[in-house]
Amino acid sequence: MDGDSASELTLQISHVLKHIKPIKPHVAEIYTGALRGSIKLQIQYNRDVIEFVDDFVHFIFKDLLELSNCEACSSMLPLKKDQIKSLAEASKQLVTLLIYPPEDLCVNQGKLSDILTCIEGLIAEVASAAFSFSVDKAAEVNSVFSDLLKKIEHVMEDLKDVILKDLVSSKCNFPRTNGLGFIDYLLRYLKELLQDGKCDSVVKHLIEEAQEELYLLRYFLKEVEKKKHEFEEVKKHDLWTEVISLAYQAECIIDCLVTGDYPVWYLHLLCKITTETKVVRDHLKEFHATITREVEVPIEEQGPNPVRQVVETTQLDEVMVGFNDETDLLIEQLTIGPKYLDVVSIVGMPGLGKTTLAKKVFHDEKMRRHFDVQAMCCVSQTYDRRKLLLGILNQVKCSNQQNEKNPADALRKFLCLPDNGNGSRILLTSRNIDVASNITREREPLELRFLDENESWELMKIKLFKEQTCPPDLSKVGANIASKCKGLPLLVILVAGVLSGISENEESWRRVAESIKLDTVTSAKECMEVIELSYKHLPDHLKPCLLYFASFQEDEEIPLSNLEWLWTIEGLLPNIGLDAESLLNDLIGRSLIMVSKRKSTGGVRTCHIHDMLHDFCVTKSKEEKFMQLTSTGKIDLSSSFYEHRRLCIHHSLYWAGKIGNLQVRSAFFRPPKSGCQEFLDLENFKLLRVLQMECPMSDSSFQRSKELIHLNYLGIKGYMTSTDIETLATVSLTNELVD
Repeated sequence: MDGDSASELTLQISHVLKHIKPIKPHVAEIYTGALRGSIKLQIQYNRDVIEFVDDFVHFIFKDLLELSNCEACSSMLPLKKDQIKSLAEASKQLVTLLIYPPEDLCVNQGKLSDILTCIEGLIAEVASAAFSFSVDKAAEVNSVFSDLLKKIEHVMEDLKDVILKDLVSSKCNFPRTNGLGFIDYLLRYLKELLQDGKCDSVVKHLIEEAQEELYLLRYFLKEVEKKKHEFEEVKKHDLWTEVISLAYQAECIIDCLVTGDYPVWYLHLLCKITTETKVVRDHLKEFHATITREVEVPIEEQGPNPVRQVVETTQLDEVMVGFNDETDLLIEQLTIGPKYLDVVSIVGMPGLGKTTLAKKVFHDEKMRRHFDVQAMCCVSQTYDRRKLLLGILNQVKCSNQQNEKNPADALRKFLCLPDNGNGSRILLTSRNIDVASNITREREPLELRFLDENESWELMKIKLFKEQTCPPDLSKVGANIASKCKGLPLLVILVAGVLSGISENEESWRRVAESIKLDTVTSAKECMEVIELSYKHLPDHLKPCLLYFASFQEDEEIPLSNLEWLWTIEGLLPNIGLDAESLLNDLIGRSLIMVSKRKSTGGVRTCHIHDMLHDFCVTKSKEEKFMQLTSTGKIDLSSSFYEHRRLCIHHSLYWAGKIGNLQVRSAFFRPPKSGCQEFLDLENFKLLRVLQMECPMSDSSFQRSKELIHLNYLGIKGYMTSTDIETLATVSLTNELVD
């Protein structure tokens, strides 16, 4: 380059640099103060935070980076290109920490506050140095930037010390069910993760260290688990809560690291979680040693009794004892009477057997001979009108017409409704006597009675022994247990399920009898005590499987194939060789779940849960922090609601789209049908593994769906554009897309 060209280039550089306005330190501090003020606006570390940080740092270093990248300029100005880039990257870490600090995970907030204040000052210094650059001071830049890099490095070391020295918070809303099963699942997941080779070397090394500590912890707990009484004592201790909390938080941090976008302090946090896991394991060993010395060992360690094989016939899944007179009366009212349309009603409290009696009447041979067309449906408190009508239409026409545009009109024409004077009948069951009375005033509804003691014991024997005889030594205590159920068939069946899962001896049954303390049964409240007893006697690996039914709607017919996908992805299948069908059959054998349809081979095709048990699962899921559910947008809209592992929302997604959290792994959105498209910002739920949406979604909901790299199950019911489907298909290239 000749002298004239060099002079011309220098003149142009000077002209450009005149537009770089110096920022005084106190002005820079105003900028950083505004950054610090934006902390409360950040829900989680997401794409918006990343883009904001990138834009802010680019604004500061834009001109310097352009100058250092220009070959001619860099030869004239003493700028170190690598140093500028290093400072820019370090500045990103500072800005990220300022607007998304690890406040919720560090106990010593005083030290963290001091670090953040120091970071404010450093960002102000960086901005001032960058914007105050001029040609005549170019020689000083390298020294200033070098000092700033050293200061930033010192601050990051201080941050690391704060995280590593202070305890990890155990306040996350992790599920309280089957903690050991979750550790097993996490170890399987980490093994698959490391085999896939998708992590960088730093992250891989940290995951391997966490995996090793978890393996050692699991080995110790496996030995403790062999003695049930010792294991139960361990689970009562606060250390157990710490262990499970650390496992859940490790999973969350690892999932974030796998995405590739994470704040630097996540690496420090995973190190700390691994260290604390070792410490808690050592403390658990010490506590276990005291248990071994002090806890009185039972004379006979009571092991679980394998649940008896479920009878492979649909008819015997719902057994009815008694009610012969009631059956004859209902059949008479339905087959004899006026030619006009008439309604016959059965009323009573939940669990009396209204639906079972109605099904018995429906399938009676006299009914089949009398009526040319029959159909059965279940109308829950929230139902899909079109789905309901299609179900009836397909039954009466013996077809599968899912594409019928107007099922109501088609049904009217086929049945000649509203009344063709041919003696049509409707058999109605309801908890509410007013509902039945208002529908038909010509006849009093049948108020279903309770079972007497003999009928209760007979029903219990059928559920327990089928066609076999009850052992003589169990007859007296068995009859006593049956009488304690106060004649409510549902309670008799549930208690029979409890007895089927324990040792078949008089002492074990006597303990069950002593645990049932019902004086009367007049409402669902008393029944919940017996359902709680059934739940308490479930093996740990079955409890989350039962609670998972809370995610489905009341009276919903659930395919086994759906449960297989969901339970597998959620990590609910135990490490003991049991598949989803085996677990479901176990729940059926305990009378907690009912078979709806069976395959031609005899296996379960679809199932459902009693509405009272569904209510229990909803309540228990919240109590155990297994799943959070809400049916109205006016409550439960605090950010803590969205910090649970599983969400089930039955209202508009307006708030769900604005609030999210990294804890959420499964989300079920079933808002009422309003005709309006719903919006859900999937960026707020980027660690989702299961997503079920039963509503029309706006196009913008799927703009960031490609970032859901952990998504393995996607269920969609509702309108979607072809663009949305193409976008989601890219997500499911390695996962499963379920329509």
